[in-house]
Amino acid sequence: MNQSWILPPHIRDEMLQDGQDRYPEEACGLLFGSLDGRIGTIERYLPVANHSKIPLHAFELDPAIWVRSCFDPRLIGVYHTHPTSPPQPSSEDLRQLPNFADRLQLYLIGGRMNPSNDKPPGEPDGFMLHAYGISAYSGGYRLLPIKLREN
Repeated sequence: MNQSWILPPHIRDEMLQDGQDRYPEEACGLLFGSLDGRIGTIERYLPVANHSKIPLHAFELDPAIWVRSCFDPRLIGVYHTHPTSPPQPSSEDLRQLPNFADRLQLYLIGGRMNPSNDKPPGEPDGFMLHAYGISAYSGGYRLLPIKLREN
């Protein structure tokens, strides 16, 4: 998997704001865009209600919006936050991955580097965003780190 993705600053800001608005619960949403060769562009972020029974520690996309969005050919990924832990795949994230991985290429996790909201180096607003490509392998799926760039 040798792709890179362009994330325009205004979409990053929308995801940051969504996470702040829904804190302390996990925010979640869908990403729409296009892929041209090895360069993808995220063109839209759609916040989606979190229907998880434990929204402080997990996300579950609103089923009606998820099903409707699956028919949109520009659906490329999913985003959610880890409000009190680093933006790395959790065991719950990996457990849920097979539920939607076959439809997506991109998996983004946002959050603060630690619960005290110290600002990590190079992130003036303290918001870290980690990007992963979804890769199928025999027996399941895995998340592989990929690069995001502003343009």
